[in-house]
Amino acid sequence: MSGRLIATLAGGRISQSRASEVLRELTEAGVVRCDEHPPAKLYVLNRGHVAAAAIVSLATMRERTIERMRAALSDWAPVPSAAWLFGSFARSDGGTRSDIDVLVVRPDRVEAEDREWTAQVAGFTAAVGAWTGNPCSVVDWSEMELAERTVAGERLVEEIGRDGIPLVGAQRLRRAAPAAR
Repeated sequence: MSGRLIATLAGGRISQSRASEVLRELTEAGVVRCDEHPPAKLYVLNRGHVAAAAIVSLATMRERTIERMRAALSDWAPVPSAAWLFGSFARSDGGTRSDIDVLVVRPDRVEAEDREWTAQVAGFTAAVGAWTGNPCSVVDWSEMELAERTVAGERLVEEIGRDGIPLVGAQRLRRAAPAAR
């Protein structure tokens, strides 16, 4: 990868000159290898370096967090009818202070105040916070509430339909049909 591409992948959080500076230091430390193809320099992780596994682990934190969330929700009894990750974490534009937002859809047969259900929500919220250091915010709707909010064209439903990442259940959030004219 070029330094320019790496700076771009950082989402605007670092400049190209800063990326080049860091890459030069990582090359000097042997963590990355640099192949010069003037005018570009191409960088690749030295997977044999003792730090490579830790770097890969850090680079895949988001994906591993999503997999943990999927596994945790799949262990619930009952399993949510559906769940989606949404917001800045789903869009990959969150920061260290961003909430991790999840919509959990409970089966209609489960009451909102059900002790086991609320304990699972609380446990999940705490676990996600422990895994990431970010607070987790769960929106808990019944299947009926989701259907009603979808028909009403609620903004959150539209956002999840556009940017949401499915965790369990339905892979896509059905959008409301356009109103007849």
